Amino acid sequence: MLRLGGSLMVSWGRGVPDWRRLAIDPLRVPGIQALLMESGVDRVTVDDLPGLDWECCGLYKVVVNEGGLYSEEPLEPLHSITADFAVFNPVRCPLRGVQATDSFVNPLGWTPYTPFINKPAQSCISIEGASIGLVRAEPLQAWLPEPCVRAPRRGPHSRLSLGRARLGIEGVLYSYGQLNAITGPWGVGGVTGTAATLLTRGDGLVLEPGSYDYEVYMLYPLHYRMVDRVRRGDRLELQALSLVIRGGGPALGISSPSGVKASMRPGRIEVEASGILTVTLGGESIAYRALIEQAMEPARGPVPGSGIGHIRSGPGAPVLVDLCDNRISILVQNPSLVDGIFEVRVRFPVKRAEVHTPLGRQDVYTRDGLVRLPMPRGFIGLLVVEIDTSILGRLRLRKGGPGRLTQPV
Repeated sequence: MLRLGGSLMVSWGRGVPDWRRLAIDPLRVPGIQALLMESGVDRVTVDDLPGLDWECCGLYKVVVNEGGLYSEEPLEPLHSITADFAVFNPVRCPLRGVQATDSFVNPLGWTPYTPFINKPAQSCISIEGASIGLVRAEPLQAWLPEPCVRAPRRGPHSRLSLGRARLGIEGVLYSYGQLNAITGPWGVGGVTGTAATLLTRGDGLVLEPGSYDYEVYMLYPLHYRMVDRVRRGDRLELQALSLVIRGGGPALGISSPSGVKASMRPGRIEVEASGILTVTLGGESIAYRALIEQAMEPARGPVPGSGIGHIRSGPGAPVLVDLCDNRISILVQNPSLVDGIFEVRVRFPVKRAEVHTPLGRQDVYTRDGLVRLPMPRGFIGLLVVEIDTSILGRLRLRKGGPGRLTQPV
């Protein structure tokens, strides 16, 4: 049994699932190499295997039995993988020398896609004791919740459509503006254009993906991998935090911070989730972002009134995980199937920036508050930006000099 020790720089569980318990059986968990390496484990001994260079994503390598042949999946990967999330409030204290207001902040590197149920929001409706709302704030921007509007009842409802997909959820439909809400014996849900959030009571739901045969991708630590293709006569049983279905038309994401159980047959998926379940149109990036959104608990804190800056996420899912004194810490991760680039421009003069990854620590070049990182698939790292709080730095901030954002990037 492996025991992980040391100080892990990447905040596993804060803005990313806490995969540490999966390291007990590592060879059946593709992607766990990064966590092993960060905790100081770069060699393992496994009976009944030859010497292997066990790699993931072209980034991380753990030597098995003194090394040898290249390997990605030396053993059949697990088909049941979930992990916990640690609730976090990224704003612990004000940035030094920066005027702050008691506000919420969008810590995500994107504007949320999915409706929030029974959480603070900006656009909000109330139905039968529940609130359903949207957060429209840009990345790293401050926002305040708005009162909920009681939504009028529209009538009975039996099926939710997202692209070609159909989800059978019988109940009563309520609608106000761009928000729709549904209640029924299974629970309560909110629907907007391409995304749905359902608060279920654990009952099974039937999803018709719109394709008879389809590919299934499952979230493993750091990245999605194709598990199988469902065809005639197949029945695939999976349990995961997030799944992506690819057939005809847009990909379909199914995610839940408490885990999703899925029984898959041609043209039909039976889904069980205890708690929050999201269904989204789009690929791996959207499905993963929906997962992180619903694992987040918005909380007030001392946020700069003009915001912290702006992010370009690429295909990744960066998350602000800490803000205090003179440091801004952003967890940068890319679980998608493609490489990308991450950019953040902060509104304040930057003294220095560094990134901590399972491969080590490295200084990052910054100019005029802009920090840019390559973000290959499977990448994870903690970017720490140190604000210049010297007298000269404060004067530059006050005069709107380099480092102060006047337009979104």
